[in-house]
Amino acid sequence: MTYPERPLALDPEHLGRFIERVGDPETHFVISLGSGAMLALASSLSILGAVDDLGLRGHVDEVWGASSGAMAAGLWCSGVQAGEVMALLRRLRRRDLVDVAWGHILRGLFTRRWDLDLADGLINGRAFMGRMKRLLRVERVEECQVPLRILLAHDDGSARVKVVKKGPLADAIRCSIAMQGVMRPGWFEGERFVDPTLLEKTPLPSITADFDSSGNSKKLLILAAFFGYHGQTKPVKGMMSRIFFFKEVLQYQVFLAHLSAVRNRPDTEVIVYSPCIHDVDTLAVEQADEIFGEVRRQMAVRLSNDYLDADIHKSDPDFWVPRWCPSTLFEKRE
Repeated sequence: MTYPERPLALDPEHLGRFIERVGDPETHFVISLGSGAMLALASSLSILGAVDDLGLRGHVDEVWGASSGAMAAGLWCSGVQAGEVMALLRRLRRRDLVDVAWGHILRGLFTRRWDLDLADGLINGRAFMGRMKRLLRVERVEECQVPLRILLAHDDGSARVKVVKKGPLADAIRCSIAMQGVMRPGWFEGERFVDPTLLEKTPLPSITADFDSSGNSKKLLILAAFFGYHGQTKPVKGMMSRIFFFKEVLQYQVFLAHLSAVRNRPDTEVIVYSPCIHDVDTLAVEQADEIFGEVRRQMAVRLSNDYLDADIHKSDPDFWVPRWCPSTLFEKRE
């Protein structure tokens, strides 16, 4: 299936309650975009494109991103339209995404320093990032049109999350997508960082901690987008897809714990959007259009007046609830 270049239309009337909440002057609206390789990149672009189509860009107070979500957020916040990125993805093939780190691999083979060379990652990451970097409208995070926050993980043995609010934008994105064991770590302002998503796949704790420290007295509304393999109906094949699949299952358990804590906060609302996309490979750039359109279609349901506050387990769980999601997660607060 190939969707048209123009985004699918969303009916503002059917999304009226969501639009009203986002536009409330007493609400601090945050979009949180998680990881998930090509699935997360195309999905995040679909969500951000929908925000533009609904005329809500001016009401977005912050966009937070991790890994692929950070890439989509960085491009959009810098002023790049979702359609521009999708046009680039249509021109790519899987081989364009992978630049194997042969130098490090061969050094590891000859020196037998497996834990020092091979474990750092099999991919350099320069090929894909080079294409994305050319799209960026600004050079630094703090210059973005919409306030941007990018999550990184320190690669110094401390397992600490770093929230980037200023500094070189391309370097921050490169570090955030450096999945351990797959892509070599990146450098940001003299320190080494990697993908933070084993600690915080879809940013939530970092958002609330930053919000509390700011002294902001508004209500906090978070649209939290979680992208995973809960639409998988066939056996997972391929090394990278297997790594991602089982990592996603683990990460969702962490996300559930984070979400449970955030839901108990006063004056805080979290809208979880986890589109169910069936059988997507890790580097499935050829499926980007299909993902983009399907995410838009499901968004029209998930954020509609009928489903925005519905018990999603009783409404249509296949749309946005992973099969391993506990049924108690969305029980109402006492």
